[in-house]
Amino acid sequence: MKDGETFNEASIGFFDRIARVMQIEEKGKKREIEIILGVGEKLPVNIDSSNNQSLRQVALFVTELTVREVDGSAISIGLSPGDEGNIVMFLTLRSVDEFGVPE
Repeated sequence: MKDGETFNEASIGFFDRIARVMQIEEKGKKREIEIILGVGEKLPVNIDSSNNQSLRQVALFVTELTVREVDGSAISIGLSPGDEGNIVMFLTLRSVDEFGVPE
């Protein structure tokens, strides 16, 4: 296993707290988490995930959330020009209509 592919014990509580927040149900609302990975000065045409530690860490993070039963449709991952390897997360509470579609 490559460096950075496991989380330390202190991270477990962090994952648990995020999962609890993401699982709160509120009528007319949907919680979403967006994870943005900085990829350098410009967006690449292709990314070799086997050689990208930050991308592997994001994948492990998402795995930890799904293991804790966070709805996969509430998680999105994106790439952005910016500091390579920098990871930013946004937790959002959106209003949705009766069908669960964001308003």
